[in-house]
Amino acid sequence: MKGISKPVRIGLIIFFLMVALFSSLHLVKWAIESYNSSQTQKELQQLYHQGSLTGAGKEEQSAQEPVPGESGSQQNNLPAAGEENATSTGPVMLPEYKALYEVNSDIVGWLNIGNGLLSTPIMQRDNEYYLTHNFYGEEDNHGQVFLDERNSPDLSDDNTILYGHNITSDKSMFNVLTNYRDPQFVADNPIIQVNTLYQKYEYVVSAVYIVSTRPEHGELFDYINYLKFSTKAAKEAYIAQIDRRSLIDTGVTMNADDKILTFSTCTYEFADARLVVVARRLRDGEKAEDFGHNVTIRENPLMPEVWTKLFG
Repeated sequence: MKGISKPVRIGLIIFFLMVALFSSLHLVKWAIESYNSSQTQKELQQLYHQGSLTGAGKEEQSAQEPVPGESGSQQNNLPAAGEENATSTGPVMLPEYKALYEVNSDIVGWLNIGNGLLSTPIMQRDNEYYLTHNFYGEEDNHGQVFLDERNSPDLSDDNTILYGHNITSDKSMFNVLTNYRDPQFVADNPIIQVNTLYQKYEYVVSAVYIVSTRPEHGELFDYINYLKFSTKAAKEAYIAQIDRRSLIDTGVTMNADDKILTFSTCTYEFADARLVVVARRLRDGEKAEDFGHNVTIRENPLMPEVWTKLFG
């Protein structure tokens, strides 16, 4: 067999060198973007915590000042979790958001998962913009966590949905949600803090499941279109669907009176798969330490048809 001619060999060498160069440039570009995204998040956290400290300082100062006409009494400008943060003229923005809001009024709150594993603003515009832009409106493939455009920013809907990218390369954004497939992680981190601009809330993780989004992968569970329910029975039926699918048993029950929070991100076991983490707001009298006990793997959860075909 005749060997490869010299011009062909040279051409192949140039081709593979170009492929290697473009691959290297892509990796460098992604590394720079990952670094910039990380720095952006640190800057946002700093602004948030500075505002919180400023507010705490003002609260302490006002607590030391007597209310006119009530010698020795104290006043508190910030509400406790779940209390109404309002004055006679309307709700008062929590101090940690003031600097952030001046930069971008799309901010509607703050998310804290895993005691700081993910601590980041929550945005709301349309359901596309923050897939490719960061808090400052700069193009960024990491995106930013955002609230479904159809949801109320005060978290008053039956089911509120948050979206974010699962960035596996640098373990950022909603990659943290993949940890909730591990019962031990759920046991150690059962509570998620989600605040609005005016209120502070705690939610307990109730379920974790995987769904398909392509009709050819079998019957779809259209979880993103269940935001409000006309009857308690309809909401209870939705909760039953979640329970059937959960990969873990958290020991946490949900009912029609609960405010539900749904976190949605990509997972990569099959094309266009989604990982969904569901939490409910703490009820009156419940405390964070009440949860995280006896979390176990669920036997035979309801999985997408494509999952069964791929993995049995």
